[in-house]
Parts: sequence; structure tokens; C-alpha cells
Amino acid sequence: MTQPIAHQLHGLARGWRATALLFALACAHAPAQAGVADLINGVKVGAQLPMLDLHYVGAAPLLENRLLLVDFWATWCEPCRTSIPALNALQAKFAEKGLTVIGVTQESEKFVQPFLQMVPMHYASAADGNPSLYRALHIKALPYAMFVSPNGKIVWRGQPDEIDDDLVERLLRK
Repeated sequence: MTQPIAHQLHGLARGWRATALLFALACAHAPAQAGVADLINGVKVGAQLPMLDLHYVGAAPLLENRLLLVDFWATWCEPCRTSIPALNALQAKFAEKGLTVIGVTQESEKFVQPFLQMVPMHYASAADGNPSLYRALHIKALPYAMFVSPNGKIVWRGQPDEIDDDLVERLLRK
């Protein structure tokens, strides 16, 4: 005999509550810098950045001996679009001190090019290549950013709106 639907729904709800509790515990025990996107995305501080195979929309940026700020974004992502002015400001302020900002999207150039006409990026914009940086780093939540040291190590990851001048200056000194 099958269980009544109400009993089945109660069991399902109990499973969802347990999942929610485990997720809340994981968030509570994550490092202070970690946010929900850090739990979803696979970027690990201290890991070596996989080889970049990017297709730049426009000129390729200077990468050698630079602190890289890699911003994962999409044209359809409202929080991604609102972070562009701040990233433009960081590129303008810190480029001469050794910072290179790169916006990386999975979208094709045919979508990115018209977007850049409306919302200019004053830093390099690139479409993900093959092998995919998104897949290599398990990027699933946007926007997401990471700093990569001149020797290729990931030294910070998080949301673009968490980045301020003090953080950039501290990472440039390392």
C-alpha cells in the first residue's frame, strides 16, 4: 500500500530542511571572506591559475609580471553590469602600479560587442576559450572575481563589490 500524499510531502519537506541546515552550517564554518558564491564556485586561494586561452574583444592586455583581476561576468547579469564602473576605476587608478583587469564572459563576441558600445569597459574584455576557464574553475555563480599574483597563484576570490583600494594596494605590495 502506498503512503498518503501528505505523508510523502512531509518526508520531502523534512529532507529539504536537513539540506538547508547543512548549507547554513557550511556557510557558518566557511572562512570569513567566503560568501555563498565562494561555496558554489571552485576557485581556491593558493591554487595555480589554469592556462588562459581567452579571445579578447579588442586588444589583448599586458599580462606579464602583473597582478591580474579576473572578473567573470555576463551581459544579462545585472550585478555584473553594475560592477563595471568600479572595475573601470580600479583599472584607471592602478594600471601604472601593476594591475591588469580582465572581464571574462562565456558569451560570444556578437553579444559582447554591442553591449560594450552601450556600457564601455576600460579594461580588457574576453570570451572564454578552449580549454574553458569557467569549466576549469567551476564558475557557476556570477558576478565573481579573483586576483592572480604575477607568478600565477590565486591570492583572493569573491564578489567584485568587495574589492576596494586597500585590498588592491595590499595585493600589489605582495
